[in-house]
Amino acid sequence: MHEDTAHCDLFARDPGAFHDLRTQDTVRATAEALAERTGTAAPNIEFLEDRVRFFGAAGDVTLLGLVAEVRAITQRWHRKHHGAALWQGDDE
Repeated sequence: MHEDTAHCDLFARDPGAFHDLRTQDTVRATAEALAERTGTAAPNIEFLEDRVRFFGAAGDVTLLGLVAEVRAITQRWHRKHHGAALWQGDDE
């Protein structure tokens, strides 16, 4: 990792959850829409087998807040469309 970047990970409840391109697209679109709405830079996003990694500028405290909101929105979406949680841990 570079000094000028920070990252935040969200871990999927089920490994391989991001093989579904619709899920990837939904997570990415949610992050981009939130960034646009709040006037912040959209994070770079990397989809791994068991997590999504969001990259932002080092010292940017908005990254954590944006990722938390992405988690909440996409958790609700995934429950509605797939009947199960997308992310590990307790939710809303």
